[in-house]
Amino acid sequence: VILAFSGEQIVEEALQGTFHRYTKNTITDPEAIKALLPDIRKHGYAISRGERHIESSIMAVPIFNYENRPVAAIAIITNAEGLQEKTESDLVNSLKETADQISRKLLYFKD
Repeated sequence: VILAFSGEQIVEEALQGTFHRYTKNTITDPEAIKALLPDIRKHGYAISRGERHIESSIMAVPIFNYENRPVAAIAIITNAEGLQEKTESDLVNSLKETADQISRKLLYFKD
């Protein structure tokens, strides 16, 4: 999620690295990762389903500083079944509210 809200140069540099496969769901192709970034920016969050640990899901939202740069993220980690569609929107909203509160403390203000 931090990468999605970073500048183009940072994205390109990050995608030059080596990506390790942790599970069958791990995305290791830099172009596939890059293709996900516009949707993450559009929706304001990222979800990983079994990419690091097959039994877990992670939802993350960026935290911004006064320069409108992502400097951290807040995330919820749950078992794979715990992130159901009916609870997903509630979790996204809670994460976004919390991230907004933290970002405001870092002097970030939405346009």
